[in-house]
Amino acid sequence: MNKYIEIKLNLRYEGGDAEAHKLDLYDASRSIKGLSQVLHIVSTSLIKSGEVRQRYTPLKGVGFYFEAARKGSFLETISILVENEAVQTIGLSVFSAAFWDMIKYTLKNTVGKKHEPETKVVKDILKDNPNFAKDIANALETPLIELQRPIESDSAVEISIERPRAGKVIQFDVDTLDLLLKDPEPVYEEDITGNVTRFNALSLKGGRFYSNDEKRTISFTFSEDLDNIQRGILTKSLDRYNDGLPSEISLNAFVYRDKSGKVKRYKIEEVERKY
Repeated sequence: MNKYIEIKLNLRYEGGDAEAHKLDLYDASRSIKGLSQVLHIVSTSLIKSGEVRQRYTPLKGVGFYFEAARKGSFLETISILVENEAVQTIGLSVFSAAFWDMIKYTLKNTVGKKHEPETKVVKDILKDNPNFAKDIANALETPLIELQRPIESDSAVEISIERPRAGKVIQFDVDTLDLLLKDPEPVYEEDITGNVTRFNALSLKGGRFYSNDEKRTISFTFSEDLDNIQRGILTKSLDRYNDGLPSEISLNAFVYRDKSGKVKRYKIEEVERKY
């Protein structure tokens, strides 16, 4: 019985300086770092049955190795050694297929290229973890931006992850990078309740608002059309909050979110007193 398996993965850079078999050193190092984070996050989620870890923690029985570059091409090979004891719940014999299925599912869905899982292992993880798709996309966003660093410097560059002898698994280009860098359009929402906790000291045109739904403070600005009465409600909410008095108000606002759906900012259009 095999004690471990070895999975090889090729990372290919094409276009721009890569055609001359070279890349900017800083960009290349950021790209490789991004790939290492991607592989660790995806492998952990597979082995730990859907657990998503954004911070690096050692994965017992699994090693990631950087092989020597091949002469005459800008193609790097990564080796992943997986010991039997690390994947006993999955099974060493099916781990390779599950790994590539998870790579396709998580990376393609994060950059807007849909892929439906094909293996039972990945299907079961999605079934047992309803928030997995959103959580893994959120965890992979920054590493995938790092992986595509050479594209940010030169839009002619394309980066591919390849399975040896099977071909290209996913390709990254300027469109996949733009999708990760661009936040969604704001959405108008009504009856957002909470209270003002701070005004910007210099401009007084915005500040921080505690959202009852989000259970945290969020930055805000307000429309130039907001009249003095409604601006006064904002100010009074802060004063009452500082005095320990009821200070709840309701907002109608454009809500700005990041790609994971987390609220980043409110642009207030209307205010109503609730206390």
